[in-house]
Amino acid sequence: MLFWGIIQLPYKLQFVPILDAHSGFPYSNVDANWNYIGQRNEAGHFPAFASLDLKIQYPFDFKFKGHRIQFLGGLKVIDVTNHYNPRDVQQNITSPNYGVFYNSVGRLWRIDGDFDF
Repeated sequence: MLFWGIIQLPYKLQFVPILDAHSGFPYSNVDANWNYIGQRNEAGHFPAFASLDLKIQYPFDFKFKGHRIQFLGGLKVIDVTNHYNPRDVQQNITSPNYGVFYNSVGRLWRIDGDFDF
């Protein structure tokens, strides 16, 4: 499920919440040579993914060579809730860390900008 929308605030500010939530993707078992062991995508699933991103932006309008251009400058917070969303799993059945999930990014702050021509 992906939900997003633009909410107009006073002074031309725009608030953009983005909610992304879905069940965990499946993964496969592999051996030390990266050969599949068993059926593909049948080893298990990643944990459920949930991320709430928020963005506040301001539109800057200007003209360049007779063309209207808009620049949307803003501040973006990725994964406001800091939910554990691993991107990798140790799927090698010979590894002592087999089945361990890792590489969750966590909350990120970004200065963001988009051009609209």
